[in-house]
Amino acid sequence: MTDFPNKGDDMKITLRNSERPQFDFDFASSIKESEPEIWKAGGNIRGNEAFTLWTRARDGAETEGVLSWIKEREAWAARHAGDGSQFPEASPTLSSIAGVVAAMKWGVILDIGESTMKDAVMELVKKREGKQEDRAWDDGLSSAVATGIENKVEEYNEDISADDRTHRATLPMAAAVFKRGVGAYKTNPGSVRPQVKSPEQWAYARLRSFLFALKNERFQGGRHDTDLFPSGHPLKGKAEEEEKQRARVGQIDGEPVFSTIAEAEAYAEKIGCSGYHTHELEGETVYMACSSHDVATDEDGDDDGGGGGYREAPCGCSQANQKTTTTMTESHEMKHEELKVERRYLSMNVESRDTEEGDGKTVEGYAAVFNADADLGGFTERIEPGAFDAALADPQLDVAALFNHDQNQILARNRGGQGNLELWTDDKGLKYRFQLGDQSYAQDLAINLRMGLVNQSSFAFSIKEDEWGMRDGRDHRTIKAVQLHDISPVVFPAYQEATASIRSQEQEQPTQEPAVTSSRDRAQAQLAIYNLTK
Repeated sequence: MTDFPNKGDDMKITLRNSERPQFDFDFASSIKESEPEIWKAGGNIRGNEAFTLWTRARDGAETEGVLSWIKEREAWAARHAGDGSQFPEASPTLSSIAGVVAAMKWGVILDIGESTMKDAVMELVKKREGKQEDRAWDDGLSSAVATGIENKVEEYNEDISADDRTHRATLPMAAAVFKRGVGAYKTNPGSVRPQVKSPEQWAYARLRSFLFALKNERFQGGRHDTDLFPSGHPLKGKAEEEEKQRARVGQIDGEPVFSTIAEAEAYAEKIGCSGYHTHELEGETVYMACSSHDVATDEDGDDDGGGGGYREAPCGCSQANQKTTTTMTESHEMKHEELKVERRYLSMNVESRDTEEGDGKTVEGYAAVFNADADLGGFTERIEPGAFDAALADPQLDVAALFNHDQNQILARNRGGQGNLELWTDDKGLKYRFQLGDQSYAQDLAINLRMGLVNQSSFAFSIKEDEWGMRDGRDHRTIKAVQLHDISPVVFPAYQEATASIRSQEQEQPTQEPAVTSSRDRAQAQLAIYNLTK
């Protein structure tokens, strides 16, 4: 018994005996060939296989795979018959057309009927043809991002009348917002929420915020991209009036200057850079957007598309121009090339040490722990054993021990494995040890350590390799390799699994030499993340 087309039936397994009429094969084939973006909008891998098997079945093939698919098509059609019910009332988009396209791949006519399916597809084809008139908007964007922006604009405009030019979104407008978002992420990463994992994610958030303001005539948060609103939009008119007021302050080298820091920083955000710098104009201090003058004016002509002639420095930081007084609201240590620097602060109860047995000048502790699931609020994180191996083995290693990450209070240093700062890993994590010197701040630290006023550790690092995934429904990052910058006894804790303590030289020394090792034992911890902005 074949159980076809229904359980208990014994008809030959062919499309002719199916209870589900076939969709127009030639129409489906033409969409597949001429509209690849629409064709990709619906149906997963099995959907693409379905079209191939449908083609073979129409050619008379009766292989086991084809016959099995014909029976599967019967069940698929029963499950998905109601798809596309939003048509013909709704305007089709690449997202909403997915169910119709999937049915086309399976050769199935949905309950809305074949003509409604075709009309919806052709309406989308015409909409997309209209957009081909100006394709410059997607310059520099990947195909996936361009499609994503198209979807956002289409979905947004569904609720906006075609005659309402004041509130409708356009692709060039949306692309400009997106590109500025990418530029803002790269130039001011310290302002980005920890759960944001890429420039594209940040740019999409900026686009959503812009579309909300375009529709509702108000911003949910900070104002941005007001120059991109259509003519006549209330927010554009308000912004233009504010620009006129600002322009009265003056210009330097063709760039506006402002009377307040807030105005300069707001304009910097608008054009895609960050920070501000100062000038003297007619005896008064005025403020210009961007962290330096060469960034604001793009003196080298390197326009990165982020708006306002901003150019990015080699390390991803803003470059300071020595001809002007520069204030960096968000910056990085220039020597750490192309890497965002992060800190981890750690603490735990430590065993008291009898410092009278020796000189009481040896400081040791754990700067980091392995396999400790850390809740950062927006995501969780874990440091993988071996994350420090490459860094500690690097002959270019240059790590300082600082107090409270203050470069003016250097305690010890390790260059390429040499120096008075010892670094190694054991089963628990990254450990350090050094001898306190005779500096006044080192003696103060010794007293604070003995009194228990300081018993926490921290380390500063840049990510060399990490891996993102989901754990318990939340974003989770596994740190696999880092570039180490400094370790530091600190005052305030934020991570409950590491120590800083002072000990006697006569106390038991570690059984292994300070060297790079690896381990897999778990340690429980909580961890908070801060960006290094000094």
